[in-house]
Amino acid sequence: MDWSKIIQDIQNIGMTQKEIAEFCNCSQGTISQIKNRYGKKDNAQISVSYEIGTALKNLHDTRVLEK
Repeated sequence: MDWSKIIQDIQNIGMTQKEIAEFCNCSQGTISQIKNRYGKKDNAQISVSYEIGTALKNLHDTRVLEK
């Protein structure tokens, strides 16, 4: 799963990282870390918890894919 792209897609519809974080019940900093570090070859991948991953996927599916 490309979490960075999912977060970018959500931001492209107008949600801020803070709003995404509130939906996922985590901090804005966590969303920023996931977006900026996940999948980059020169950085260690960070682990995305099941809860955050599920919330991000649900948010993406209901807000981005429905448009």
